[in-house]
Amino acid sequence: MNLTLEVISTEEQREEFWKEKNRYLIKDVFPNGDMGVELTREEQSWFFSKEYREAFDALCERTVDQGKACFFVKDGKTIGFVFYCIYQSEDGKCFILDYCIYPEFRNQGLGKQCFHLLEENTKNEGATYYELNTNSRKAKHFWETLGFHYNGFDVNKTILLLKKPEETIPICYELLKEEDIWQILNLENGYRYEMDEDFLSDSVQEELKKAIEGEKIYFFVAKRKTRVVGMCSIRTVYSTTQTGYMGVFEDMYVEPVFRGLGIAKEIVNYAFAWCKEHHVKAVCVGSSENDKSIYGKLGFTVSFGRMLAWINREE
Repeated sequence: MNLTLEVISTEEQREEFWKEKNRYLIKDVFPNGDMGVELTREEQSWFFSKEYREAFDALCERTVDQGKACFFVKDGKTIGFVFYCIYQSEDGKCFILDYCIYPEFRNQGLGKQCFHLLEENTKNEGATYYELNTNSRKAKHFWETLGFHYNGFDVNKTILLLKKPEETIPICYELLKEEDIWQILNLENGYRYEMDEDFLSDSVQEELKKAIEGEKIYFFVAKRKTRVVGMCSIRTVYSTTQTGYMGVFEDMYVEPVFRGLGIAKEIVNYAFAWCKEHHVKAVCVGSSENDKSIYGKLGFTVSFGRMLAWINREE
């Protein structure tokens, strides 16, 4: 069997790609969306708009982290397509935006063979690991057989799957930078899902960005090169009891694929060091009985009464 990856370059190929991509959306993606947040009709229609195609074409035309559309070709016949971006300016992530084997060629093992071919080609282009999102349980199962794992949600409330990088890169810890705020929004949806809370709405995302930019809340992050893989936040308030500033600790989250590496402890240590430098006298956290031992391991070892709350139910 002769299986190849053919870069789409001619206008005729591009039109064929869009024809098949639209069929894929209508026949596969929209009907099988049984995970995450269901797309509205308005959101679905966006994928067929002129604006969407222009945004898509812009990815292919940019000079940095360029998007690439390709056909999978078996024995001279097109059997599917893929669209991906390799983020060489970041940490070598290859994000797969579209991946489709045509229905008549499914259940023959070609889906896996095509991905291995994609791996072989993209690693030569600088890819070090692979990520994608999905709203389908069936698709999730397929990618799991190829070594992908659940890794939270993206800003659009869609499940992220990641094939963990083989390369070990040191993790650095820092105060959140403005250019990384969008990554925090991704992590927030994963965090809120695990806390059994609602995803961030568009308006709440804007409020959070303004709070960060206005230094009303401070996020501390763990980064793998440019990728934020973990976070926590501290909001400082003046306490007459402490006669100084106190911190309220929240948003402790590490991407599932990067857990077990001691990242959570190191982020908290960095946050505590920042608090010392900025004369924050204490940091408290709300904890259930089940989580007390976890927070204790992170350094929250002093009992500080019992936190109670009034909640404005009208908001």
